[in-house]
Amino acid sequence: MDQNNEHIVYFDWKWLRKSWSGATKQLYLDTGHGLWKIRRLDDAGSGAADMISYHEFLADFSDATGDNLHIHWSFTKTLNFIYRFGFGHVLIFKRKDGGYGIGVVREKIDTKMNYRDGVFPTLEDAKRKCEPHIGLLMRQGRARAEANLMKMIADTRESE
Repeated sequence: MDQNNEHIVYFDWKWLRKSWSGATKQLYLDTGHGLWKIRRLDDAGSGAADMISYHEFLADFSDATGDNLHIHWSFTKTLNFIYRFGFGHVLIFKRKDGGYGIGVVREKIDTKMNYRDGVFPTLEDAKRKCEPHIGLLMRQGRARAEANLMKMIADTRESE
């Protein structure tokens, strides 16, 4: 596996199922730490995939709650922790005072990082504080995206 980009994985699959390279639907591979959303896959088994979280996958389904999923945090280039939930991300960062802070950005809702109140003495304390709320953040983002889509459809109909 050659990982040239933070979220794109390039691979050569030795024992590829030939039917997969001709698939007409989106393919996903479950790695146990998230999913690979296949971008391209040729008959020789060479391909590229986006690394996505389970919440990012579920954000596409209106009946998904996003609750009770194991959260797999990733490191950022600045050695903070990030989790992408489909319509934004949660960042746990090391503060100058030695504790940890939490920031959230929800696409189409927040215009900048929304820092949450509180300083957490350990990384585990910060994770315990925010992980139960990630399903809610996913649903809020999806609800806003669906409302924007409905508004766009209504505006298009009015202009016709």
